[in-house]
Amino acid sequence: MSKSTLTVTVGHFGEGGTLKKVPVNSMEEASKVCQDYIEENYLGGSTWRGGNVHQNGKKVAMVSYNGSVWATGAGKWTPETKEILF
Repeated sequence: MSKSTLTVTVGHFGEGGTLKKVPVNSMEEASKVCQDYIEENYLGGSTWRGGNVHQNGKKVAMVSYNGSVWATGAGKWTPETKEILF
């Protein structure tokens, strides 16, 4: 059986803006990777671009600017979206 692949996207808008996928082992690590990226690049909420978590190529969650992780089984946030607590 092959191991599940979990990645989170990080990036920003503006000068030098990028978007890249980073391998992670958990939702907690995905949140930390995003928070570290935001801090290291001095990003505000309007310049943060990223936070989508994919498992085996399918979007399963998203990380908010504040580090909260949300289950997005349908692929996008809705008022019924549940926060993933860890």
